[in-house]
Amino acid sequence: MDGAATGHRERRVLYYVASSIVPHAIPPSTESTSKMHPPLDRPHPDCEKEVDALRQCHATTSKLKFWACNEIKFAMDQCLKVEKQRMLKEMNKDFEEKRQREEDAFRDAVGQELTFDQYLKQDREYLSAEKAAQDRRKANPDLYTRKANGS
Repeated sequence: MDGAATGHRERRVLYYVASSIVPHAIPPSTESTSKMHPPLDRPHPDCEKEVDALRQCHATTSKLKFWACNEIKFAMDQCLKVEKQRMLKEMNKDFEEKRQREEDAFRDAVGQELTFDQYLKQDREYLSAEKAAQDRRKANPDLYTRKANGS
């Protein structure tokens, strides 16, 4: 069945084996780890210089020299990465406060007084299961590592 019919995109690569050519399919997950940059039509205030340099390079360089703008693109990728980290830090600066407000709103909507963690601390069945798990770990501390190693 071909890749278009299954929705699975493959890339065919030819390998030279014992003086014969053997086609081999490479699944998409093992293709290049290089990713495309985000859309450059939205504003990137921290990276305007790099974006302009890449656009200028693409406009003035022949399409046959596809490696010609690599250094500029790498610099832009690094700048976009730093910009993304800054934006995430800015968006998540009051994350705990937002989470507490959402949890309070949920408790008010459901009509419960306790948080989930408080409920677990009072649940006898959960506490007994947690104690049993701790006792098993104390009695046999390397049980799971032995099973993972096959011994």
